[in-house]
Amino acid sequence: MSVANNAFRLNLYSPPPLPILFATLHHQRMIQVTSEALEEVLAAARRRNCFAVGLHQCVKGLEEDPHNVFLCVIFTEHGENENYSDSELQRFCFQQRVLVLRVAGMRERAAQLLATTSGDLRCILIRRPEMRPLPPQQTVRLRRFCEENSRGGAVALLQYSPRVYS
Repeated sequence: MSVANNAFRLNLYSPPPLPILFATLHHQRMIQVTSEALEEVLAAARRRNCFAVGLHQCVKGLEEDPHNVFLCVIFTEHGENENYSDSELQRFCFQQRVLVLRVAGMRERAAQLLATTSGDLRCILIRRPEMRPLPPQQTVRLRRFCEENSRGGAVALLQYSPRVYS
């Protein structure tokens, strides 16, 4: 085997270029930060009692006061397909200019954070509270994530990444 073949073979196993590695690490960090922001906003919404759980309650909240809605979160589990109700809720949110975040793998954690036993934890509507606003830094992070990841009318997708405590 020639020296040139050995050199070529080594290049096949070299690490990815630095910009690709940086982009991957940046994306992972963005997912982690957004997941933490969502957890904090859900906990704050529970403390301020400014959320609605379930498809019926979410649609009702959007019809009553769409300008007072901050975010609609639609929960999915891995391998679960989007259904007609979710599509209609998303369409309604877009018409009302409400941010929509589709989150995979967080349904149980959301139930814990909201201290709810509702059987319909497919979606949550987070309203702007009248008193004591939601954590501003976290709402900015969620808004930025939704806006950056929902170009062209698509829904922002988040693969939930739980906090790792050390």
